[in-house]
Amino acid sequence: RDARSAQRTDADGKFAFEGINAGNKYTIRASKEGLSAKDDGPIPVEAGTDRADLELKLEAGALLAFRLVTDKDVPVKDLDVRLQPPSTGRRRGLAFGGNDVDHDKITPQGDGKFLVKSLDAGTFDLTLQPLDYADVTREGLKLKAGETVDLGTIRVKESKKIAGRITDTSGQPVANASISGMWVDADARFSREARSGADGRYRLSGLGDQPGFSTTKAFTIS
Repeated sequence: RDARSAQRTDADGKFAFEGINAGNKYTIRASKEGLSAKDDGPIPVEAGTDRADLELKLEAGALLAFRLVTDKDVPVKDLDVRLQPPSTGRRRGLAFGGNDVDHDKITPQGDGKFLVKSLDAGTFDLTLQPLDYADVTREGLKLKAGETVDLGTIRVKESKKIAGRITDTSGQPVANASISGMWVDADARFSREARSGADGRYRLSGLGDQPGFSTTKAFTIS
């Protein structure tokens, strides 16, 4: 696999990758804040040739607006957002974070209001995952380039929580461990994730009432 560092376009929108290995196939991804990302590929590169015919057109990103409050009108302060292609089997969240929207696209606007920017256009199943509250789902959500979909005010429900501490075999705390939980409700599957702190402690919130299981995975980055 030949991965290349991101390049910046010039004033004319042009870009170039030098030293490409002949015989490989590459996928190009272009992105800019406020616009939806665009992929092109796989693109074959043959020996002794340059590819100067690539053109990617970025459209204005779609926007998503909503307000989250509790049943006592207390505004929600933080959440994760997950978008994934519609699934007839309603199998949500099995990739554990693979469909999460980048946090820098989620803009809190006060009083429980959020604006999610730079989303790709298309039809998606949406999952809002407010901290300490149950998932909010919307299926078949249609997003259009340059347009805002306003979901209005949504009241969130209390959820179950699991808390604990991750340690190694010597009893020392493990920081930045990934803790994931999955459960089934009717024919839908849901998941939540958390990270352990410096003391190894974690809190996995937003869990459903149905029986399920949790898995843990610890890793370190050197």
